[in-house]
Amino acid sequence: TILNLLGVFSLQFSIWLSEEDIQISWMKSLYWAVQTTTTIGYGDVTPPEGFRWFLLFYLAISTYAVGSAFGKLRDFSAKLESMRLLYAWQQQEASHAMLADFSGKPDGGDGDESKEIDQFEFTIASLVLMGKVSSKDILPIMEKFKRLTQHKPNKITPADVSGPIKRR
Repeated sequence: TILNLLGVFSLQFSIWLSEEDIQISWMKSLYWAVQTTTTIGYGDVTPPEGFRWFLLFYLAISTYAVGSAFGKLRDFSAKLESMRLLYAWQQQEASHAMLADFSGKPDGGDGDESKEIDQFEFTIASLVLMGKVSSKDILPIMEKFKRLTQHKPNKITPADVSGPIKRR
């Protein structure tokens, strides 16, 4: 709005200084300023010739301001979505459905006994649900883990590593 007011007063001031016979009302000046700021620019309002140098700067600044406003709106929308996902995660109670979702073993399988999760599975599944990481981020990590463990049960053991032991 400050940028639009600057445009209105600058246009009216340039008309006042201009030797051309141009009549543009204050309302039409506001109409021109909003169009110019939002980069619509229908071209139906023609400012004085001497005003064109100011227009170069005004257009650059207004284009930046509108782009910045849209960027902030996008950031705000992303923050709201993040807060929504966090709230939904916080409201989730332990259930058989949660065990199935978090264990990666949906319906069927070996029965409810095999659907248990440890703190690491819970953490990773929670991060995915909250949108902090995606499944695509997790898959390469899991593939590397499988490669390092040579598809043995879920642990990297001293037998899986090579090289000297490093002491801290």
